[in-house]
Amino acid sequence: SGKGDQRDEVDYQTAFARHEGSVAAPTAGLHFTEELLDVLKRRGVEIVEVTLHVGSASFLSVWAEEQSGEVAFSPPGVERGRIEQETLERLRQLKLEGRRIIAVGTTVVRLLETIFSSLNPHAGGEVRTDLFIRPGYRFRAVDSMITNFHQPQSSHLLLVEAFMGRSLLKESYEAAVQSRYRFLSYGDGMFIE
Repeated sequence: SGKGDQRDEVDYQTAFARHEGSVAAPTAGLHFTEELLDVLKRRGVEIVEVTLHVGSASFLSVWAEEQSGEVAFSPPGVERGRIEQETLERLRQLKLEGRRIIAVGTTVVRLLETIFSSLNPHAGGEVRTDLFIRPGYRFRAVDSMITNFHQPQSSHLLLVEAFMGRSLLKESYEAAVQSRYRFLSYGDGMFIE
């Protein structure tokens, strides 16, 4: 085990981490510290937490080119999470008040969208999601998101494209490459609305 591996045990944890169960950190959360969360709270930002267990689906390619030249998508797989009943009720109230829901990470977006689009959106508890968000999806829960720059052919990149559109996505990623932004886990993040 090298020095990097030992540092990862500390550096690769988010300020939101409370429970074991993820195969990886939800990396958009790595941009937050306890101090930053305190500043946001003092400025009136309400932080509502959910439990999310990032699954191996986060690392799998979701598309492959078929012999016809068409691109075929395969769903990203199942991830697990939990939302307490009072948290769900608070999120619903915030939506009714017209307040903005800002998700930290694409996996949180999947979880919240699963909850808000389910047949029983009033029940908290354990959540399993295999929701595949891609261009054409209509967002119901999330108004904005903070996310890292993602790898090609990932479910995360398709979700971001669904949220911001292909043209703005392409423009943003070209600017990121030109500005030498870092991608993936320890990479730079962006705010999308």
